[in-house]
Amino acid sequence: MKIGMVISAVILLLIVGAIYLKSRPKGADAGSGEITEAVLAVQNLPDNLPVLGMAAGGDATDTADLLAAAKDADRWVRGGFEDEKKVQESMPLITQVINAGSSPLKAGFIDSTIDNKEFESAAMKQAMTTIGTAVSLHISYYLDEAQFDQANQLAIAYLQLGRQMFDKNTRLKVRQRGLLIMKKALQEIGKIAVASEEDGEITADKQKAINTDVMAWFDAINKVDDAWNAKLKTTESTNSAMNIPNISDLIKIANEDKDLTFRAWAALRLGYARFERGDAGNQTAITAALDALAKSSDAMV
Repeated sequence: MKIGMVISAVILLLIVGAIYLKSRPKGADAGSGEITEAVLAVQNLPDNLPVLGMAAGGDATDTADLLAAAKDADRWVRGGFEDEKKVQESMPLITQVINAGSSPLKAGFIDSTIDNKEFESAAMKQAMTTIGTAVSLHISYYLDEAQFDQANQLAIAYLQLGRQMFDKNTRLKVRQRGLLIMKKALQEIGKIAVASEEDGEITADKQKAINTDVMAWFDAINKVDDAWNAKLKTTESTNSAMNIPNISDLIKIANEDKDLTFRAWAALRLGYARFERGDAGNQTAITAALDALAKSSDAMV
């Protein structure tokens, strides 16, 4: 009987201990280890990228005319026109792309004129896609006509437009679109160089030099992509079963990121996480972080 009582007491203690450990408040998530100082340091493209013939100077403008032309151009995209008719119909849009890409744009030229909801709307996404469609269409037309200078002018303007969207705005979706535009423009520049060399317009060495410059741009963009993907992974969802972010990583990004875009994005995700993470340790950490971020001198944060 004594042995039985001892065994029962031990079992009871184990049960009570297990219940206590399970119910005891946990600390915040441990960091994933993916949000390193190197990741947090990535902010912009390097200043020493090849020029690729980009124009400089002029008065700073916004892109209201470009975006209006892009929305208007949607009719020829859906109209079933022949390519020649599409080239004619989209010429006003191409003029605006060249204007926007050949002069400096105002800092925050999209952030300040288009709110986040509108920029992420189906109509605006279609308008941005239409710009890319028009650019590719016109470049193909110029190459068919062996008008290599015109093709280059348009591709470089498109690249410059994408870089300015990336460099001069803060909102994540706008800057992501800028990265996408740069990639598409670089592909066009490479294609133009190949066609120019095949036509005898430039030498094989010149074509190789252009390709080297294009790859330098792609390498720089890919470094940004890698850092952004690491941060997006942790700010969106790191637990597929519960669809929740890592709180320690979120707080680290919100407090320490050199890129204002991701400080603001992580702060926003912490606001959502307040209603997603019910455990006490994470809730305490979230509340403390949001209280500190609310005192930031930066309006975007």
